[in-house]
Amino acid sequence: MDVLLIEDDEADALLFRKRLASGVDASVHEARSLREGLAVLETSEPDVVVMDLNLSDSTGLETLETFLGEAGSPPPVVVLTGHDDEEMALAAVQAGAQEYLAKGMYEPRVLAKALRHAVERHALAQNLLLANERVHFLATHCGLTELPNRYLLMDRLEHALKGAARRGAPIAVLFIDLDGFKLINDSAGHRIGDAVLVEVAKRLKAELRESDTSARIGGDEFVVLLSNIRHPRDAFLVASKLANRLSEPMRFADTERDIAVGASIGIALFPDNGTDAEMLLANADAAMYRAKSTGEACCYYTRELQEETRHRADLEAGLRRALERDEFVLHYQPRVDGRTGSKIGVEALLRWHHPRRGLVPPGDFIPVAEQSGLIDEMGAWVLRHALLAQARWIESGKSFGPVSINVAPRQLCHGDFDRLVVDALEEAGLPGSELLVEITESSLVREIETSRRILGRLRDRGVRVAVDDFGTGFCNLSLLPQLPLDELKVDRSFVVAATRDDKGAMTARSIIGLGHGLGLEVVAEGVETQAQRAFLLRNGCHWMQGFFFSKPLSEDALFSG
Repeated sequence: MDVLLIEDDEADALLFRKRLASGVDASVHEARSLREGLAVLETSEPDVVVMDLNLSDSTGLETLETFLGEAGSPPPVVVLTGHDDEEMALAAVQAGAQEYLAKGMYEPRVLAKALRHAVERHALAQNLLLANERVHFLATHCGLTELPNRYLLMDRLEHALKGAARRGAPIAVLFIDLDGFKLINDSAGHRIGDAVLVEVAKRLKAELRESDTSARIGGDEFVVLLSNIRHPRDAFLVASKLANRLSEPMRFADTERDIAVGASIGIALFPDNGTDAEMLLANADAAMYRAKSTGEACCYYTRELQEETRHRADLEAGLRRALERDEFVLHYQPRVDGRTGSKIGVEALLRWHHPRRGLVPPGDFIPVAEQSGLIDEMGAWVLRHALLAQARWIESGKSFGPVSINVAPRQLCHGDFDRLVVDALEEAGLPGSELLVEITESSLVREIETSRRILGRLRDRGVRVAVDDFGTGFCNLSLLPQLPLDELKVDRSFVVAATRDDKGAMTARSIIGLGHGLGLEVVAEGVETQAQRAFLLRNGCHWMQGFFFSKPLSEDALFSG
């Protein structure tokens, strides 16, 4: 151990060295004043600093405060005080010291223990600081790409709009959607899909100015905010440059062929295409759909987006017919105990069995369902049919745990959601313990009082509640303990990152520890490899879900194995 002793009394310094030599294998650097001690720190990195609070050039608590303020990233500090000055010693600990010793009153064993504890406490404090900084970062950024998320994007967009309104200058919002990304996920796997998203983020940042913002707002959707442009046509030039860059093939170390990804980019301008953040984002989204449908790389927003409007109208009409004609089906993905692989429940997932297109993935129709309000009726359909299926399984002795359903934000905000759940449970003849509702963190905090009230009523009926996709949206962590929750589901992006690098592993451990610290069961989503499973088990996360164990299955396939 390397120790820096800052002490101007030679007798006290001699006593310290003697007792240190008797109890600790250490080397000692010495300084006779505060300034000399700070100078020593510029050329050395001691493990711990032991300092007298009363020195020739500084006295009292000011000595410690000056040292901590000027030392940059100071090592742990143990202060030396008079034997009758315990009040000063306690004040020093409150001001940032890790330990204190009364001069002449410590034995070698006590000194050794104080130094060791100071180093350990300092390390713990640093780790907690890093973890807190990481959690704060994840509240405003995408955990996979480390780009700003929707929350931070909207904050920056609102700020940019205020500045643009004052200056009378244009700003642009580019909505970017990757072409063929689903095919990459389906053919090459989610691991390569995630690598593509990370590479896209790198390319966006490389092509943009520091004053611009690039964000990932979900799935394969990215948004770029150009806050300082001279002329509206500049936005098209930037969009074209980004489209060309993103179309360049990607090659990863463990792939045998290049991955080709294109992009469709919609452009909305302030003030011509909207004067608030939501409108600009929606109009850029509409322009992107037009670019995608026409095959253009980039497209300005215009009020004549008839093709896109018609497409969405047709899709909405198709969803209404699907409800009337019972074209929806449920697939089920098992939740398992990662230690044994045994099933402990299933998550019910909605699929649309289109008469011409076959199974339509939810990403193709859920956004339209949410925008049109059909998500309420579809959510009620999922709830009812999932519980009726669970009742059949229990009656036939095939059930292996509760069935879980996803609840859209709009559903939760409706005041009668708990009544809907109770009615569905009664129709199926099931107790509340057979149902788990999964709600995204952003939904929970959007209407905190409504969430607390409705979820509290469900908990009274025995229904379990999980916060889903944790870490991908913005959630005030102080609100979590206020909500009646049973489970925290770790988003798959953090599971993937856990075995990718040390930072990803630390983040995953922090989230798992947070869940356990709140007394919640922790479930990991998107587990795809043995390495991920092993990491989760080592860190106390036993409940898992993902392709490593099973993809979503039809009811027949669920029980045929």
